Amino acid sequence: MKFSDLHEDDKPVSSKSLFTGGEGTAVSLRIMAGETLKEHVSKVPAILICIEGECTYREGEDIHTPMKSGVYIKIAPMLKHSVTAQTDTRLLLVK
Repeated sequence: MKFSDLHEDDKPVSSKSLFTGGEGTAVSLRIMAGETLKEHVSKVPAILICIEGECTYREGEDIHTPMKSGVYIKIAPMLKHSVTAQTDTRLLLVK
């Protein structure tokens, strides 16, 4: 199976569960160009990995980290963050 086959709808921001284990989960995210995954928090530590495309990870007002294929971000628990896609972007969230 390919990541590109997971999101068949045309939603601007889409998530699909890939795996749920006893101690963690993996989620596929797709964000279309120009769209934003709204600011939110994770209750547990997470890793966000850019699989394809270009986006910007934001923590609050001051931290803006560009991401492209192969780049990952460690996300601390209870930290407000958002992601905006410059191009159609596919990400893998592991927590």
